[in-house]
Amino acid sequence: MERVTLYLRTPLFSLGTASAHLPTGVTVVEGKVLDQASGGLIVEVSRMLSGERVLSEAPIRLLIPMSKVDHVHVLE
Repeated sequence: MERVTLYLRTPLFSLGTASAHLPTGVTVVEGKVLDQASGGLIVEVSRMLSGERVLSEAPIRLLIPMSKVDHVHVLE
């Protein structure tokens, strides 16, 4: 499936532009969507961030409930 960046539990926002905005306390999950489960996404996570701070770069698979996902940036 697609390689994606997930932005969780916030109003719509973006990174990488001159007017980029990332609210305080937001978790950013980078990885690859492996499957869509009932009510969520199974993601092979390559990196998690909180603002500019890297929380983890250890590979992990997560089932992230759709209720936690604000929007998804599809990279490929």
